[in-house]
Amino acid sequence: MGSWVLVAGSVDGQAIPTSPELALRVAEGEFTFPLACNSGSVPYEVNGASIEFDAERFTQTEEGCTSLQADLFEMALLRTRSLSMDISENTLSLVGPDVSLQFDRQDP
Repeated sequence: MGSWVLVAGSVDGQAIPTSPELALRVAEGEFTFPLACNSGSVPYEVNGASIEFDAERFTQTEEGCTSLQADLFEMALLRTRSLSMDISENTLSLVGPDVSLQFDRQDP
């Protein structure tokens, strides 16, 4: 399913910084992503337009660095409940309660 770059996002009304570039890699059943100097992954399951992440299997390396972008992105991702993908427009949207994440395809 490819790589997607975060172009806009918010959680609880707070904007998620888009710099440095945050590339979400989508594979069958798993999202992987950078988080500051760390990286993370979380399994997912799609049912129609609904998506569910297995929060108990959310993993993240622990290199000892933190960032506002990483903290907000992790919080937003785990509260996401639905997705919308427009292949013709090369966009991916994830939404949930007070969460909005918009991505553009990195490798069209």
